Amino acid sequence: MIVFSSTIAAASTSSASNSVHGKFNASVGSGMTAGSVILEKQYPDSTNWFTVHAFTGSGSIQVEEVEGDVVYRFTSDSSFAGSVLVRVGDID
Repeated sequence: MIVFSSTIAAASTSSASNSVHGKFNASVGSGMTAGSVILEKQYPDSTNWFTVHAFTGSGSIQVEEVEGDVVYRFTSDSSFAGSVLVRVGDID
């Protein structure tokens, strides 16, 4: 099941975000010509975002979140160029 998906098409922008729990895939599609797309998470008691993984091209990783109410999003760095589909989907 898809938890959220979004398109990133500009530098220094963020995707939609959503609370994720358990095992999930995080994927970045093709179309990036420069820079990085970063998967980040935020704990419920924090205003800070923490880097989980930086993608420099298309790919997918498996993540397991054991805590509740943790929010995930994708962001692009300041040197990002291109247009990519980003997606988080449940495994369980």
